[in-house]
Amino acid sequence: MKLYSILVCCFLCTMTSCRNTDEITAYYRMGFVESPVSKSPEEFEKEADNHPVDTVIYIGQEQFDRYCTMISDIRFVYNSSEDRHDYVIDIKCKNINVAMSLPVQDSLDGEVVVYAGKKKYGRISDDILYELLCSVRYFDFFDKEELAYHPLVRKYERPSDYVYYHERHNYQGDVPAKVKSRYKVVLKVR
Repeated sequence: MKLYSILVCCFLCTMTSCRNTDEITAYYRMGFVESPVSKSPEEFEKEADNHPVDTVIYIGQEQFDRYCTMISDIRFVYNSSEDRHDYVIDIKCKNINVAMSLPVQDSLDGEVVVYAGKKKYGRISDDILYELLCSVRYFDFFDKEELAYHPLVRKYERPSDYVYYHERHNYQGDVPAKVKSRYKVVLKVR
């Protein structure tokens, strides 16, 4: 009986530890929403973890692998300065969690700075990041006028499948509280 219990526990641990290897989670603030309070990457990650999933999107295996590779290939270095920022996007893949603030137009030289954990930062490819953000429908929360000012859109153009979220859902007047400022998407393989 003890052996059976041990095997069941091992099986359950294996299943739950592999659970997130087949998904990428993106949590983001919708549109140009500024926060008066800067946070650490850990605080922003906790906020993301506590937010319920708003939608699940299925993408192809090749695209999914490209995003996972981009995230897992980040080389983090120690940063001696403060890592508190006005984070906008949190991306989690496997055991890696990164937070980033809105990239500044002049800084888009092919890479965007991301932060992870205590005083660690790295860089990711801005073109693959743009692709990933298109996949998680991040740009759909900017109206056309706002979108024209987004640094990644200015560099790479408006996504071909862009549809302003509130037009797609025919909202008139107030936007429901659930979708006022934060959104969480899980990407999975079809």
